[in-house]
Amino acid sequence: AMAAAAGLMAAGPTAARAKHIEGRVRLAAKQARVVTKFCFDFNKECGKDHCPDNVPPGMLHIDIFDGQRFDESSSGAAAAAAAATASGAAGPAGQKSKTVDPEVYVAMLDDEYFSFPEVSQVWGEANCTEVRHAAKKSFKLDWHKVASASPATRHSSGENVTTRVIEHLRPRWWYIAFVSCSAYEVDVSYRMHLENPLQGWQRELSMDAVGVLWASLLLSGLFGWLLSKQLASLRAWSVGAGGSLEEWKGKPRRWLRLHPAILLLSAAAVLAAAGEGAWLLHFWVWQAGGALAELSAVVARAALVGGRTVLSILLMLLAKGQVVCTPDIAWDENREVVGGLVMFGVISFGLESWGESEFRNSTTEYIYDTRPGSA
Repeated sequence: AMAAAAGLMAAGPTAARAKHIEGRVRLAAKQARVVTKFCFDFNKECGKDHCPDNVPPGMLHIDIFDGQRFDESSSGAAAAAAAATASGAAGPAGQKSKTVDPEVYVAMLDDEYFSFPEVSQVWGEANCTEVRHAAKKSFKLDWHKVASASPATRHSSGENVTTRVIEHLRPRWWYIAFVSCSAYEVDVSYRMHLENPLQGWQRELSMDAVGVLWASLLLSGLFGWLLSKQLASLRAWSVGAGGSLEEWKGKPRRWLRLHPAILLLSAAAVLAAAGEGAWLLHFWVWQAGGALAELSAVVARAALVGGRTVLSILLMLLAKGQVVCTPDIAWDENREVVGGLVMFGVISFGLESWGESEFRNSTTEYIYDTRPGSA
């Protein structure tokens, strides 16, 4: 049972992204920022601008609203120029200058080398022109619509961008970025929906996550079966120890008299089953409407990391002969081992959470930027 649980936890699914997402982004002058990524489907039968039955492999819809500009945060000549135009200073012809609206774009870059992977190497230094040049698609925003719309009126008066994403050869990662070509900071809110219409009831899932619900359902069933077997074994051990799980009799419960190794294995089984059940809930809500149940993802990740940590502790104790050759475990003699594994589990949870966040792109960059022969 212990080996089966360890193998299943290692094979458990991890959360992917997308997508109904919303947020707010601040753009520095002449800079860009990626807000999300999504793996879109492909269809060999599609032409450049059309597809069979008028169903494209991918769709993207963005509402942009509640825009703000921060001229005061600019510096040097750019700040002076912005202040002058905002105050309506007279021009050469004696007429007042009009305030120049911020120039902001939505840019879509994919994983072809000359698109996102190329510009990502110098993303911090790349200006708006370079990012737009690397983008496969870009859309200039109407700042009057963006600035005048509130969250309640974003559909009617905000800027709305809807576009098809057509791939012909294979699924590709697409990166959605906001790009500012203004000489001062701007701030916008957005709500975005990305989908793969050809995937039917799994259309809300990124292509790297298609089928994950079935995998989660299978693993949840297997972990539930392992848990039931472990609980039956625990009951048998408890009866052998001179009591049952329900007895109290004014004394500590009988299961406390069991060997700690049995309790550790039972705890790992409970955590594993709870974690996979939470992943199942997470992916079910995701495929149903594209919204991510973040709390269930956190619970699932924490439970599975906890289960792996408990199993690691048990295996280390087995290696030291603390389980097989002794009637109990000398915890004082193994504080460093247990403490080190617990700390490793905490770090693993943090890294897994960061690795699945919207702010991480190192894995994709490594895959596409690493040259043959380098490690």
